[in-house]
Amino acid sequence: MKMFKRFAAAFLAGVMALAMLTACGGGAGGPGESEFEKKVQDVYMAALNKEYGTEWSNNSEVKELATEALNKIADGKIALTAIAAKKETEKNYVGAIVCAENAKQNAEVYTAVYYEETTAGTITVNSDMVELMKTATDLVIKISEQNGTKIEVTGLGVGTKTVGGKTYVAIGYKLSK
Repeated sequence: MKMFKRFAAAFLAGVMALAMLTACGGGAGGPGESEFEKKVQDVYMAALNKEYGTEWSNNSEVKELATEALNKIADGKIALTAIAAKKETEKNYVGAIVCAENAKQNAEVYTAVYYEETTAGTITVNSDMVELMKTATDLVIKISEQNGTKIEVTGLGVGTKTVGGKTYVAIGYKLSK
């Protein structure tokens, strides 16, 4: 269990570092969500599934954590210390990253990526964020295997939140022993 927690912590730290080096933009879906949020969420899930070689639906546990992470956005800004969220149990680790603009800059506060339904047109996924999340999960899996622990990705998800006509997005993953 300690080894799993270490790997999960290293993974989250890696994803947070990678999030600072890239950006992404977003969507939504579920009870109380708009059709636009659902559309954006579907676009991101398609990108995640393509990258991971899966055909999964939006994992409710991952989506919930990602949506909670979006609650930390204030006036369109997100602090570096709040850009990632995690939830862990003995057998599972769920993580989420809020997509931010200019994430390559070294800053304490970032502008959260958003889409506006009236101006979005085609929703374009920032593939860098999706690819980096895949690279980070692959690394954690490889390290865990080298240490005799089997960890696998068992869920992917996208959370969204619309505030003042702006739909913000976070992407995430679930790792299980």
